[in-house]
Amino acid sequence: MRVLGLAIGDRNCAIPLRLVDEVLPIVPAEPVPGGPAWLLGMAVLRGRLVPLIDGGIRLGGAPVPCTMNARTVLLRADACDPPMAVALRVGRVRGVCDADPAAHGAHPGLVHAADGALGAMTPGEGGMLAFIDAGSILAPAERALFRDVPPGTVQAP
Repeated sequence: MRVLGLAIGDRNCAIPLRLVDEVLPIVPAEPVPGGPAWLLGMAVLRGRLVPLIDGGIRLGGAPVPCTMNARTVLLRADACDPPMAVALRVGRVRGVCDADPAAHGAHPGLVHAADGALGAMTPGEGGMLAFIDAGSILAPAERALFRDVPPGTVQAP
């Protein structure tokens, strides 16, 4: 499968290319008072407000620093369930490559790794490659923080 290779902290990650809408430079975000640490704020992307998530914090590490290599990855709205556009700040985009989460030597991942945001792991050129589960980048309780969720779809914390 074609994937977008990412560096988030010291972790090599991948996300299926079909779930990526756009890769942008760092974008400004309006902080949300009382929001969780992983929520950098709300960003205006292509005329719509989108939650901007710090990939480092969301995946259980340190915040992604704002460097020349850092990028914003806009995920397709249908990558999440229920659908919702989400932007992810990453340390670097490595490029597009082929990776198979079911290849020989791969591991299906841990159910609770980064609260479900990390899926399968497979050997890669630079070591282990961890697949980001775009549908679980926000856990149901986190998804319920946003008011656009239809009532009864997910449970609020």
